[in-house]
Amino acid sequence: AGGGSDTLSLCEAFIGDEGATTLADALRGADLAHITALDLRGNHIRADGMAALGKAIASSTSLRSLCLEWNSIGMFDAAVGALAACFEVNHSVSHLDLRNNRLGPSFGEAFGKVLRVNTKLASLDIRWNEIGGTGGTALAAHLRENSTLTSLSLSGNRVSTDTLTAINDVLRRNKDPDARESAAREVAQRSAAAAERVSSSEAAAADATLASKELRDELEAALRHGTVQAREIKDLRQSLADVNERLKAETAAHSATERRLSEAAEAAEAQHAAVVRRLTEVEAECGRLRNTVHEQEEERRAEA
Repeated sequence: AGGGSDTLSLCEAFIGDEGATTLADALRGADLAHITALDLRGNHIRADGMAALGKAIASSTSLRSLCLEWNSIGMFDAAVGALAACFEVNHSVSHLDLRNNRLGPSFGEAFGKVLRVNTKLASLDIRWNEIGGTGGTALAAHLRENSTLTSLSLSGNRVSTDTLTAINDVLRRNKDPDARESAAREVAQRSAAAAERVSSSEAAAADATLASKELRDELEAALRHGTVQAREIKDLRQSLADVNERLKAETAAHSATERRLSEAAEAAEAQHAAVVRRLTEVEAECGRLRNTVHEQEEERRAEA
């Protein structure tokens, strides 16, 4: 940064953890307090460097954009933890680039929890990492509680199409406040209707169970005191059988309701699966080509 620039770029400067620690100290000083964009791609930043930077970024109120592409954050649990802790506190950064950092499944859970409480981050780029199905599922589950993230790039992470569809639905909702409120109302209405059906079935089952118990008690009392003739006992047993049949019918109806709800949800999700799957394959191929080019560039740089 020079001449009062608001952008500081140390792209591919290979500063490592030692340089990152020195930079973290400088970011707390008056000279860099105005920085709004920080580019640290390709600097071999690991656990110690991320821990130092995390503390500085957490307290920043001016930084808006942070690029940490092509570092090694995902190789160390401590680095992932420091990154997550930083963004649980920081509420100024709106764009975060974490491409090619070897981020694994644990990142999905750790940063998913961040998205529950962070209300500033609008764009998150985590392409070409190793988050996988488990990490993607965790990220999607936590993302449902977020209302500010509108862009999440996940190509090259082997995340399932169902998970991508769920994430894209949340992002579309977050982009449109009216749609977000409408979707929330629809979900609440569907949940209430389902709960009412389940409650009705449970109430019917409870009534049948109570009636069955009362009949059993009555039959046992009659037998114990010898006050009921054989015909009356037969009638009571038939009544008990009828109540048990009602109980089975209500239980079956309850199961059928749950099955129909599940089938309807699966059918809705399947409509987007084919297109999203193809898009993921194309983007993954682009990522592999890009990685090959980057590796060739690093080899040429090392030879030079």
